[in-house]
Amino acid sequence: MVQKGDSFVAPDIETWFQHDVYQGAPHILAQWASMHTADATAWVNTDSLHMGYVADWAKMHTDVVAQFVKSNPSIPQPAPSDLAVTFFQSFSNDNPGKFLSPCRTPVLTEKL
Repeated sequence: MVQKGDSFVAPDIETWFQHDVYQGAPHILAQWASMHTADATAWVNTDSLHMGYVADWAKMHTDVVAQFVKSNPSIPQPAPSDLAVTFFQSFSNDNPGKFLSPCRTPVLTEKL
């Protein structure tokens, strides 16, 4: 953890993120994804939950995906990783000041 003096910086980062403004413009998550496309794509590819979430998002946002395909005709059937930046832009617009956190439900593999 990064510290400043005797305290951690995480609360400051959370507060900054929740204000959802960077350099005077809203939607910092969308800005981040646009400026760091490889990182946005890596986030999608890093975890099967992330990839599944973006795949489910694409099914519910067919108009956004159709616009992506129109703008990227060489990708007629985009994979979740292809949609990373578009996904973050949409998520940021719909959920200002928020970020995703995967939720894993434990599965019992044996009787207790």
